[in-house]
Amino acid sequence: MRTKSTLLLLIVAIIVGFAARATFQVSHVARSRVEPNAPNPSTAAAPTGPRTDVGTRSDVDLRPLEIFYNVLKLVRDEYVEPIDKPQEKKMAYGSIRSMLDSLHDPLTRFLEPEQVEAYLKMSEGKFQGIGAVIQVVQVKQNGFTEEGLSVLSVVPGSPAEKAGLKPGDNIITVNGKMILPYDPYQRVEKLLKDAQTQQIPREKLVKILEAENDRIKNGIGFQKALDMLCSNNSNEIEIAIKRAGTGANLTFKINPATTVVNPVTWWNPKPDIVCVKVRLLNKKAVDELAQAIPEFKQKGYRAVILDLRDSLGGSLEAAQSIAGMFSPGKTLTIIQLPKSKTKPIKAAVQPADRVWSGGLAVLVNSSTSGLSEVLAASLRDNQSAKLIGTKTAGQNLKQTFVELSDGSGITITTGKYLTPKSKDFKGVGLNADIAVNGNSEQIDKAVEILSKPKGGSV
Repeated sequence: MRTKSTLLLLIVAIIVGFAARATFQVSHVARSRVEPNAPNPSTAAAPTGPRTDVGTRSDVDLRPLEIFYNVLKLVRDEYVEPIDKPQEKKMAYGSIRSMLDSLHDPLTRFLEPEQVEAYLKMSEGKFQGIGAVIQVVQVKQNGFTEEGLSVLSVVPGSPAEKAGLKPGDNIITVNGKMILPYDPYQRVEKLLKDAQTQQIPREKLVKILEAENDRIKNGIGFQKALDMLCSNNSNEIEIAIKRAGTGANLTFKINPATTVVNPVTWWNPKPDIVCVKVRLLNKKAVDELAQAIPEFKQKGYRAVILDLRDSLGGSLEAAQSIAGMFSPGKTLTIIQLPKSKTKPIKAAVQPADRVWSGGLAVLVNSSTSGLSEVLAASLRDNQSAKLIGTKTAGQNLKQTFVELSDGSGITITTGKYLTPKSKDFKGVGLNADIAVNGNSEQIDKAVEILSKPKGGSV
């Protein structure tokens, strides 16, 4: 009888959980990357967007707002405890989060005013939290495919880098709490469905249900986990990961902090070849490259290696300006918009002294994502520059940031970046023209090719 009553209680708890999914929930939104999508997700430079207010739209069905207003009024008038203004604001913010969460798009999210401030600082190269670009991935485990978190890249000099976190690490727990997917109940739904058609011993069913109940009760939603990882609000965060390739389970204790990224650096792997590392596509990167390219030409360099490995993405405007220093006026990308519309985006037209016409090769890897991929694809398609390294991340979703009237804001996925040849690389990435593993080996290969006696890009 104990087994039967336990099973009934668990099923009741699960049904209550299903009902709770339909209610408004308050969850925290991660300060993640804008361009690219990131992922991600995923930390990147944040483009500014328009400040907007709700207006009158004849094509918008306002009936859901009427329902929301009626519920809010009912709670305000009838709830047993007084509802003050801060509580009403919290309820409204939670409702907006839940509305956006229902899209199951981690890049479309709501930001509170203080989050907006931190978010916009990313365009200056200031990253809060552990200092890693975190992406949402599909994880297959025990016959289920669910959303999980993975490290796309690690910010140089960040707490994450110092602790030993690496790209490809799959995050299992944060502060001992297991990462939950958008729908943490799908396992239970399948289990109960299977129980109707299969002979599952009652004791085994109870044991599995108890384990699932504990997992959900003690877990943490990945949006809230992202918020913890990408903010400075915690003194220390314990992260358990499974390392890609080796399968090793490792635990790190990381103290969040603000990491400042220098967007552009360069060095000479050979006297007449310069390697330019672009970590972030922002205004500072544009300004530094605008000064550097005339200097490269004056020094008589024969070739540039543009290193976009582990690039943190950035703004479309910066990508246009940088692309214009190599292929001015050419198509940078074609944006695929809603309703099958497309919009070509051109690289900027730069003064002649800022345009590089010598040899060019581009380094890429699995952490080259979003607008860094867009830039790499445009240089390959327009300048015949070879991509050297490994396949890129395949993140090409276009994010738009909109600041709302009270200082809060939303990021929303508004399109996809295609290559100049209209190729959609979402989820598949860009293949390297010359596949090479190893950081130093990739640079050596670029130097070898650029040293050959032929002009132009390779």
